[in-house]
Amino acid sequence: MPDAILKAKLIDSEFVTAQLPIKAREPSRSNNGRLRHRWDISGADSGFLEIIGNRIDDADVVAWQCSMYEKSGAFLWPTPGSVCFDFSERVFGKFFDRPADMHRYLLHKAQLGNRTVVAEFGSLSFETDGSFYFIRRLGR
Repeated sequence: MPDAILKAKLIDSEFVTAQLPIKAREPSRSNNGRLRHRWDISGADSGFLEIIGNRIDDADVVAWQCSMYEKSGAFLWPTPGSVCFDFSERVFGKFFDRPADMHRYLLHKAQLGNRTVVAEFGSLSFETDGSFYFIRRLGR
């Protein structure tokens, strides 16, 4: 795992969403009754970002799904320069001093093992399978 310094120890909704290419915020409630905000990811064939938690300055989870497809409908794995790759790296940039290293490490491990990869840093867990991403507050 790369040496990375965690810059943020909490999921602050306003900090996480600042300067991201997102639109059309929709507030609702999650299945367990917590406040949920969901945005579309601009430029993705299919994509959303959502933040769940009753405290906007210390949310429980930030999750996103971002996919691009070939004309045939086949899934395109995120690569540097693609909408989904760049979006994910920008979110990782909210949390790590070296976001590219952490993002590429997790993405590579997920692609090699064709599975979800998890890395825990302090009170946060970072997870991806290459299409879905989660950053969770541990213990919630």
